[in-house]
Parts: sequence; C-alpha cells; structure tokens
Amino acid sequence: KVSTVVRALAGLAAAALWWFGAKRLKEPQQAMWLLALTAGYLMLFNPMNEANSYVILAPAMGLWAVHWLSNPATATRGWVLVAMTLSMSLLPNLVRPLFGNNFALIWHPTMTFLFGVLLTLSVWQRHSGQSNSPQVELSTG
Repeated sequence: KVSTVVRALAGLAAAALWWFGAKRLKEPQQAMWLLALTAGYLMLFNPMNEANSYVILAPAMGLWAVHWLSNPATATRGWVLVAMTLSMSLLPNLVRPLFGNNFALIWHPTMTFLFGVLLTLSVWQRHSGQSNSPQVELSTG
C-alpha cells in the first residue's frame, strides 16, 4: 500500500512538473519534456523494471542530447547527457565482475534521476529570467 501511495504522489509530481514546464517551453520541447517525464517516471516507479527496461528512456535522453548539442551555447549540457547515457549502457558491464548486477540496480535509477534534475533545472533557469545567458538558452534546433 505504501508503494502505491508513493507512486501516486510521484505521478502527481510528474504531472505538476509537466504543467510547470509546458508553460515555459515551445514545441517541440513541450513534447520532449513530456516524453522525458513519463519515461523517467516509468523507470523510477515501475516495480517490474529490469536493466533492459531502460531502453524506454533512451529516446528521451537522445532527443535532449541532440537538441542541446545542436546549439553551441548548450553543447556542454548535451555532452554531459551523452556521457550519462553511455555510462548506463557500458559501465554496468565493465564493473559486473566486481559488483555483479548490483551496480546496475543503483546506477540506472541514479542516472534517470539526474537526467530529470538536469532537465528540470534547465526549464527552471529558463523561466527565472536567466534565458539570456548562453548556457541556459533552449533553442528550437
């Protein structure tokens, strides 16, 4: 029962984040924001996830990485996201001899959470009047 309440509250938080972000973004970023939020919610709060389930998050991460890499002002953020995405794929396999599958059980949700934080901060900074700053500007590509 507790996990159901936590998932419901997280769903409400995701819906609130969607509302918050959708007002501040234009298309296609609104759709990319929704995809990222729903995929992140599914990866963090679905009790039936496996390591292979994280391919559901890959399109959202890829879209945002390409979007940020297409603008020199946000390219650093894009490369950070590329590194996060690659680490989800490669790092668990590299450290499996040391930690078994336990590392992936922690690493995948951690990277998913950090992806959500990175996106949320980007949207928040855009709204808080810092959008004139080159490192915060979201372009339409």
